[in-house]
Amino acid sequence: MLELPKDLVEEILSRLPATTLKRLQSTCKQWNDIIYDREFAGKHFSKAAKQHLVFMLKNFNVHLVSVNVDGIHNDIDPSIKDIGELSLNKPCQVHINGMVHCNGLLLCITKGYTPMVWNPCTGKINWVVEPSRAYDVYDKFAFGYEYKKSCYNFKILRIQYVCGRETHTYTTHGKEIYDFN
Repeated sequence: MLELPKDLVEEILSRLPATTLKRLQSTCKQWNDIIYDREFAGKHFSKAAKQHLVFMLKNFNVHLVSVNVDGIHNDIDPSIKDIGELSLNKPCQVHINGMVHCNGLLLCITKGYTPMVWNPCTGKINWVVEPSRAYDVYDKFAFGYEYKKSCYNFKILRIQYVCGRETHTYTTHGKEIYDFN
């Protein structure tokens, strides 16, 4: 097979839609390495078509939705189009109760209240480490990152709440921070 220079391959791949990249990642090791590279992800994002896309939960599944807000200033109702369901790898199909988006990754809270980090473009899933206390329906999560030495160090904040049975008030029980790279 003809070996193309890496920078040329990156340039070609950076012009393709993310859905195509997902299908191409298993073509060869070089392409897979490029697609998973963080610098390439930034380059790809900067060249991607600019549309207003949002993630939405529908029947415990994540959907990608296109929102046209261009006419909102002219009293035209924004149009919303469900582009389709984003599916996890079939062996890992789970019901998702909630999600938080950060820099292209989704922190998903499953129906069993277990958090996982999912990259919808590559399909890669990472389950969050075992907690010091079991996950609970009242737990709240935040997802962010700090930028150090040209890489992202993602962090997940878990705030544990306890609900008073008679007063139905929530009390903070504890906090945990999980590092995720």
